[in-house]
Amino acid sequence: MAFQLVPALLLTFASSAALGDDVSEENTKLLVEAVGVMNDAFAYYSSIDDPRFKCLTAVLPVYEPENHFAVYRYHFQGQNGESGTYINYCVNLTATETAEFGFSPCEDGVFDSTGQGYYFNGVNCFVGRFPLLGNVYCLLWVKRDFVDSFPEECVAQFDQNCGTERYALYDKEQCS
Repeated sequence: MAFQLVPALLLTFASSAALGDDVSEENTKLLVEAVGVMNDAFAYYSSIDDPRFKCLTAVLPVYEPENHFAVYRYHFQGQNGESGTYINYCVNLTATETAEFGFSPCEDGVFDSTGQGYYFNGVNCFVGRFPLLGNVYCLLWVKRDFVDSFPEECVAQFDQNCGTERYALYDKEQCS
């Protein structure tokens, strides 16, 4: 089933930046690039130990940089034989001086939460803070094609920006 976004919903999200007036052209450009590159990724590490996030993946079914808009489809794998859950998160591709951007479940209809980018290596990893399932998680995302071989700098940036409490979400044996 293809994912489609109703044009009226797109206008609602695109017009509700919820970021204030401190928009950064440089950080916006980096965010647009990062989202475009990280179009199929695994959450590799989290700052919070939460079993719901094991094998968490994200794909990008909607990417409209000209409208400052994208949608990630997160797949929370089921645990202990339970079926998994899919949640679409809408992203406002406009970033502030502190690299914050609108990030909310698409079903909410407005950006009432913000994510924050900490690091993007330009190729295969992204470190950021995301409001998910009632908590704020610092995550290291790794592009699917590189999940078995990505630079150690990505992990160092996770530690620097998220703290040294690091919980593995990706396991080659369990995640496919």
